[in-house]
Amino acid sequence: PVVVDEFQTEAKHELAASSGLTGPVDEGSWLELRHQVWHQVAIPPGYSYIAIAKHVLTSKPVREYKFTLDPFQQVLVYAIQRNESILVSVHTSAGTTVVAEYAIAQCLHNRQHVIYTSPIK
Repeated sequence: PVVVDEFQTEAKHELAASSGLTGPVDEGSWLELRHQVWHQVAIPPGYSYIAIAKHVLTSKPVREYKFTLDPFQQVLVYAIQRNESILVSVHTSAGTTVVAEYAIAQCLHNRQHVIYTSPIK
């Protein structure tokens, strides 16, 4: 395989601290959550591929959200829109359900069968 597309980005969010996350906290304190996205595509030699950075949405998304997707979610949604396979490796509660919901919506939109499984927390 040949690596034809690769980029990394980082995002961070501030959240009000909660005793459920950190133990006892001072009122009004904040937590900063950071995550990195590493996107890499390897394909067989001679395979036609357009870089994800040049992705152009050709139709209305099959699902829209009332919030801005995190960078990793947006990259994965683009890959799903392009009918590409994806592998996601993130910690629990990172937001993968949004990606799964989008994949399910696209399958249903395309009249395909879909089965979704998830561990019970």
